[in-house]
Amino acid sequence: MFANKLETIQELQWHEVRHEVAKTNSTLAKIIDELDPSPEYTLFKVKYHFGSEILKNGYLYIPNANNELVPLSSTPAKIQDKLSYNNFTNPVSLVLNNAVEFFLVVGENTIPLYGLIRPGKIFGTWRILNPQETHSPAFIWDMTAGARSIFMLPKIAESAKYSKLQRTFQLRSEKPTSLLDHWNIFKGMANHPEFGESWSVDVLFFTKKWFECLNDKEWNDLKVYLLEVAWKSSEFFRNQFMWNLAFSLIQKEYNLKPNPYTVDIVKHLLAMGIGAMPGFASALDDSAAPIRRLQEFFVTIYQLNEYAPIIMQPQFFSLENPRSIYYSLQYPTTIEFSPKSRESSTKIFDLYQIKSLLSRYFSEIRLDRLNLKGTPIYELLDSVKFDFFHTDPENYSGIRLSKEIPVEDPTFFEQLIDGASRNFPVNSPFIRGCVRIAAK
Repeated sequence: MFANKLETIQELQWHEVRHEVAKTNSTLAKIIDELDPSPEYTLFKVKYHFGSEILKNGYLYIPNANNELVPLSSTPAKIQDKLSYNNFTNPVSLVLNNAVEFFLVVGENTIPLYGLIRPGKIFGTWRILNPQETHSPAFIWDMTAGARSIFMLPKIAESAKYSKLQRTFQLRSEKPTSLLDHWNIFKGMANHPEFGESWSVDVLFFTKKWFECLNDKEWNDLKVYLLEVAWKSSEFFRNQFMWNLAFSLIQKEYNLKPNPYTVDIVKHLLAMGIGAMPGFASALDDSAAPIRRLQEFFVTIYQLNEYAPIIMQPQFFSLENPRSIYYSLQYPTTIEFSPKSRESSTKIFDLYQIKSLLSRYFSEIRLDRLNLKGTPIYELLDSVKFDFFHTDPENYSGIRLSKEIPVEDPTFFEQLIDGASRNFPVNSPFIRGCVRIAAK
């Protein structure tokens, strides 16, 4: 069996948590070591189990005296005073192990805003660095322990098979009707005694005391470090208006009047190509969820006999580690939501329109009449490729068969339970109309 699934909270001094921080972020640990903070500079270390909602409707949830998750506003006044300096949303935080995800739920999908936040990543700094004039709202996104934007690639909605899973893990969730439903199933399984394995993430919350002297000379190194982190993480969003201007000028030059829905997706694909927004890829380890254990039970209990139990999760593209990522028309993750001009259009038609507009953009960018040379969007022309897939390409030029995906991307069969002897789920809704972003 596994350890108690209750969430836990500890208030610690720097010397009690220094070693864990140093393992994941040695630069930050060195800066704090030099500060040599006194005992009143405490930190809260909170253990959350898979699927726990750390932020819900923008509000922070932490364990109470009974180790049950409650809103920060329901905790003792002493804790509230130490952690509520960011308007009751998450204080400045550091992930110590595994991962968390910031996201928005929109319709039947999630938008993984910053992908998976992994160990050593500090976040929640924007408000404390500019408390008088922040444009960052506190109550938009949610955050979970482990991935929220996670789903099984093959279909798992066969009634008889799902009933076995439901009985074994006493799942309250009915059989899934969309990919968004898969997380509830995974969460129910992972937190049931029959699962036999415990998955958790430790998050470190800095208390208010740490930022009361941030403008003092002695604290300058810490302030500069936080500013550098915030500056780097906001690079794309600070320049997004220039992207929009460039795209508008291209459309004017070509006298294009594209479907706004298509424009939103093309801009999002380009953002994915420069590593600014995440796409999806198959899970290769347990850092975002107890992946291998989930796969094992879908094979042995659900009896997913024909297809490989591939689980998808958010993934950024990077030329330094050029693993392919995917965008699906079935699981839109754009951060702009223009409606379709033609509600009756098919997925294959939409895919072709996206491909055509992307090609037009590339042609104009390569001419460099907008002086984009030297920017990430210009450089991706020679380093990144976009491939378009559908299960039935019909006569649409340049749209490839979905069954070619696993031939060129073997990562779908890595780290799987008996994955090599099973088929790629080519008829998955996610695959039926998707775009792959890969290194050239």
